[in-house]
Amino acid sequence: MSKNERKKISDFEKELETLRSTVTSLTGKQELFQSLVDCSMEGMILGRNQKILYMNKTVLALLGDKNAGDLYKKLLPALKESKKQKISPKTKRVIPGDVFHHLMKGKKKRGGDIDLELSTVMVPYQGKQTLLVCIRDISNRKKLKSELDASKALYEALLDNSRDGIIIARKTSICYANRALKRIVGMDENTDILGEDVLNRIAPEYRKLVRNRAVARQRGEEVPSQYEIKAITKDGSIADLELSATMTTFDGEPASLVILRDITEKKQLEEAIRKSEAELQAIYNSVGMRFTILKLDKDCRVIKINRRGREEFGDMAGSLCY
Repeated sequence: MSKNERKKISDFEKELETLRSTVTSLTGKQELFQSLVDCSMEGMILGRNQKILYMNKTVLALLGDKNAGDLYKKLLPALKESKKQKISPKTKRVIPGDVFHHLMKGKKKRGGDIDLELSTVMVPYQGKQTLLVCIRDISNRKKLKSELDASKALYEALLDNSRDGIIIARKTSICYANRALKRIVGMDENTDILGEDVLNRIAPEYRKLVRNRAVARQRGEEVPSQYEIKAITKDGSIADLELSATMTTFDGEPASLVILRDITEKKQLEEAIRKSEAELQAIYNSVGMRFTILKLDKDCRVIKINRRGREEFGDMAGSLCY
């Protein structure tokens, strides 16, 4: 064997070894890819035309062979319709690599309906363009969304039917206001006050106090959470309010949750009682200028004594009258 022939054989053996190494590497990568696909929590189907070429273990466990085939057949018309909506006006074809999303109902392997989200894209497989379908079970997600929507509706109903005014504000800008707040300040329920400065509704002498405490609270500082203020209603009258505030989050950002209780009638009643007591005391003292007048409890202990009695007998409050 000539030297030239031996060199050719040596080169061929090297090329063969390189080819074997490449095949081994590709086989290893294919096995790794196969393992990843089979262990995926998403179901995966590869199909061409009307035929399924491959489905992973998740699909088989979730839907079963027959139900997966039925779902694939039901998907094809929907995919065809989706592609019509994304045809390029220049090439008159769907742009390669475009991903389409579909929400569909399927059948579980063990019976019963299941809500599915499907993502489809064309990929090369065995040298040809093949449809890859990724399948996600969204039944729990839809259930949670439904529960969240119901909870949100209940929450909004509670807020809107509260007798107290409720505001959510960032600094002093209103992000939310319930119907009661609008009623308290004499506004129509349909009036949009989002983005308005809450201080516009506060009596001037209280604005600095409310602003400073709101900003300090949102910085994390400790400030009184409950105090009384006055507000200006639409007709210009003054309303007495009890303000309670705490921190919350709104659309993912810190905000103040403020509850405003209208205590105008309470204040008016307290003032009327105070005046009535003062008038009664004046009458009590004047009528009793010549007499001692006692107010007793059930045990005949003195609760109250008029001025004449105090001058003659001293303060007998709490003692027996006999």
